[in-house]
Amino acid sequence: MGRTVDRILESIDLKEYMERHGWTLYRIGNCYGCKEHSSVRVFDNNTYFHPGTGENRRLNVINFAEYYYDISNKEAIKMLAKELNDNPSWKRERKPHISKPQSEKKNELVLPQKQSDKYSRVYAYLTKERCLSKSVVTDLFKRHMLYEDVRGNVTFVGYHEGKESFCFQRASNNFVPEGRKRPFTRIIEGSDFSRAWYVDNGSTKLFVTEAIIDSASAMTMFELHGYDPKAYDYVATCGPSRNPVLNYIMSHPQIDTVYLGYDNDTAGKTYRQKTRSELREIGYEGRIVDKIPHTKDFNNDLQVLSNSTFKPENNQNKQISEVQKPLAPERMIPR
Repeated sequence: MGRTVDRILESIDLKEYMERHGWTLYRIGNCYGCKEHSSVRVFDNNTYFHPGTGENRRLNVINFAEYYYDISNKEAIKMLAKELNDNPSWKRERKPHISKPQSEKKNELVLPQKQSDKYSRVYAYLTKERCLSKSVVTDLFKRHMLYEDVRGNVTFVGYHEGKESFCFQRASNNFVPEGRKRPFTRIIEGSDFSRAWYVDNGSTKLFVTEAIIDSASAMTMFELHGYDPKAYDYVATCGPSRNPVLNYIMSHPQIDTVYLGYDNDTAGKTYRQKTRSELREIGYEGRIVDKIPHTKDFNNDLQVLSNSTFKPENNQNKQISEVQKPLAPERMIPR
């Protein structure tokens, strides 16, 4: 079986095989996109990546036959072996994919009701308690990525293809309810964890954090040090999965640099290592740069910086001095 598999992978051109099965491929940078499946990327080394299959690894022509005909791995190998012997069986009728029962389908995302008045509680909490800049918070309000719900909660909204796809909430204060270990937080049911929360500014550079508040803190840090926050795209994974980063890279082939701003702890170190490895596995060839916070995360760094006497010069061409390093997280500034 091993020799047969090797012959299949060496002899059958994946792109040609996909095209004669009705998939329209077109060149995107160093890989190919697919008209029928926007998230698919096909590479010149006879492999492809398809997030829709649930696989976060490079796939081959055998995997494609499995998916297309809805057959087992052994059946796909047997079918493709006939292909090698000029006895093509790929023209047989394709088995339809079985739809999930209604009860297993993903629930629709319903956003919490918005406050009809001004968002004063959320604005005050984010700018005073969490030290975000007023311009960053205002911009998120204007882009409908942030609002205050009727209970006064901070509500972050993520979008995908122009539609609300993710929603995270937390209390607009630091009160810890009885029986809880931290203030109220929740992710609204129906949120798409495969994309999570991202900001697409059309940049070639992507800054990755774990929490949304850390992405907003990175925006504020950039602004403080004389950089334009909108010169970068942002992804907050909102959990341990790397899928939001991988999916963003697959759908934004122009990204040439990824900054990994995960937390400065054991979990963050693991996320950085795994994200770096998985980005390479899907064929990403750009720069991957670790941007590690001085404290636990970038919002803590921002609070330390905001409560200190250090005032960064508003000149992006100036280097931060050695004396200022403890207060100014230079490691997060792009280089």
